Amino acid sequence: MASLSNLATPTDVIEDKTDHVGYTPLESGLYKMAIKLAFLKKSPSGALGLNMYYEDADGNNMREVLWVESGDAKGNRNYYVNGKGEKRLLPGMQIANAVAELAIGHTISELDTEEKVVSLYDSNIQAERPTTVQMISDLLNSEVILGVKHNIVDRNVKNDAGVYVPSGETRDENIVDKVFSAVNGMTIAEQEGGNVEAIAITKWESKWKGVTSDKSTKVAAAAQAPGAAVAPQVATKPLFPQAI
Repeated sequence: MASLSNLATPTDVIEDKTDHVGYTPLESGLYKMAIKLAFLKKSPSGALGLNMYYEDADGNNMREVLWVESGDAKGNRNYYVNGKGEKRLLPGMQIANAVAELAIGHTISELDTEEKVVSLYDSNIQAERPTTVQMISDLLNSEVILGVKHNIVDRNVKNDAGVYVPSGETRDENIVDKVFSAVNGMTIAEQEGGNVEAIAITKWESKWKGVTSDKSTKVAAAAQAPGAAVAPQVATKPLFPQAI
């Protein structure tokens, strides 16, 4: 009989004893959350994503990629140009700045990154593996109140041209719609405006708490059966509309 004592867990190794039951989207509402991870990672198109991992005291967690720079074809910029010719900060950049300012009093551009190794999912091996990332360590363990929305959206797939199009199926997602201070409940605009009380947070909760928004088409971009009527092929909207 062979001894398995070599498999004893060292005291400094964290053992995951959580009962995993799969991904469950959060109900739309307000969540006071700590930032567990905040790291930068580029997409194949060259777009820069700020990967945010949040967790609250009740064990609720949320992950979201905030796109803070457009891809190579759009010039790798943190803004887009609207139909009026105005330069507008990317939505992801706006949320990233709100999180940073309300959490630690600095914008993203005022912070530095450092190289860290974290365990991330790799679709090529369909498992997690140690991955080197650029971590914004100053944000870790700071808190904000997130206005989280629960949306139903199209599950997109790549067509023969390599463009993501609706599959006819849907998926659930959570997005951060608004950020509030964990200290006083105010938005950046309220704090900068000299407000003495938080008003926007109450209005947001009254409008969105418990609301699930169905943004899906539920229609496949093209029928699959031979000879079937083909629906118009609608590609997903560009990540950064009119970005340059």
